[in-house]
Amino acid sequence: MDIHLINRRRLQVSLRVLGALFILLLILEGWRYFNKPSLTNKDELIAAKLDESAQLFQQEQQELLEESRTIAHDLRTQLEQEQPRSRLLATLQNADDIWGAGLFMSSRPIVWNNFSLNLFQKVRFSGLQDTDISVQKQGNVIYWQCHTSFEIPTEDGAVRYHLYTAKRIEQTNALPFANEREYSLANQLDTDNFYALKLSIYDPLPDKALPYRTLRTISGDSIGTVYASTANFEQAQEKWQASNRIWRASFALVFFIIISFLLYSWVEMLPPWRRVAIQLFIIGIGWLVFDYISIANYWVPSLFGGSNS
Repeated sequence: MDIHLINRRRLQVSLRVLGALFILLLILEGWRYFNKPSLTNKDELIAAKLDESAQLFQQEQQELLEESRTIAHDLRTQLEQEQPRSRLLATLQNADDIWGAGLFMSSRPIVWNNFSLNLFQKVRFSGLQDTDISVQKQGNVIYWQCHTSFEIPTEDGAVRYHLYTAKRIEQTNALPFANEREYSLANQLDTDNFYALKLSIYDPLPDKALPYRTLRTISGDSIGTVYASTANFEQAQEKWQASNRIWRASFALVFFIIISFLLYSWVEMLPPWRRVAIQLFIIGIGWLVFDYISIANYWVPSLFGGSNS
C-alpha cells in the first residue's frame, strides 16, 4: 500500500480524534458553567431544589404506600396458605426499601424485622382506616409510619391483621462514631450541598426570611418545611472550583494518553534517533502534565482512604 495513502489516513484519523476531543471539551465546560453556583442564578437554583424536595417528600410516601400494599398482599396469600412464620418473616426482610415492618394479628405481634417490635409498640389497632400514613418521631429518628390492614376468613369468623411499615425521613446522631447512621431525605437531592437543604418537622422555621416549601402528607396535612440556607454559598463555590479542577485533570490525562498514542503511531516511520527524541519528548511532556494536574493529590488519597492535607 502507498506510504502516502497510509499517512493521509493517519492524518485524517488524528484530526477527527482531536476535533472530537475539542468538541467534548466545549460541551463539558458549558455544562460545568451552567451548573456553577452564582449570585445571578442562586434564587432560581434554590427554588428548584426546594420544589424537588417537596415533590420527593410526596413521592417517597407514595412509594411506601404501594410497597406496603404489595407486602400486605403477599402476607395475606401466605397466611391463607398457612405457610410457616419463617416465610412471613422472609417477606418482611426482603423489602429492602422498608426501614421497619411488623405484622400483627388483631393486636398481637406475629412477625417483625429487626427492631420493629420496639418501633411499633405504641401503635393503635382500632379506629383506623384500612390504609393510612402518618409522620412519627421516636428518639432521634423521624419517620413515616404506614398502616395497612386486611382480613383472613376462618371458621370462627374473620380475623383482622395489621401491617405496620416505616421509612426514615431524618435521623441524627450526637456521637461522632455513629455518623454513618445519620440520614436526611433532603440529602437525596442536595448532593452538591450548595445551599444546605434542611428539614423542619413539627418545629417552627428557624428564620422566616429563609426560602422554604411546606411538606405535606398524602392526605394533605402540613407537618413541616424544607428550607435552604445560603450561609455556605462561598463554600459551595469552593467545592465547585475543586470539582472543576478534578474533572479538568481527568480530561487532561485522557487527552495526553490519546495524543501520545497518536504520536507513537506516527514516529514508527521516522529514523531511530528521531523516534527516540520524540518519545523522550512525550515522556517529558507527560511529567509536566502530571505535575500540572497534581494527579497524585487527587487520586492517591481516594485510593488509600485518606484526604488531602
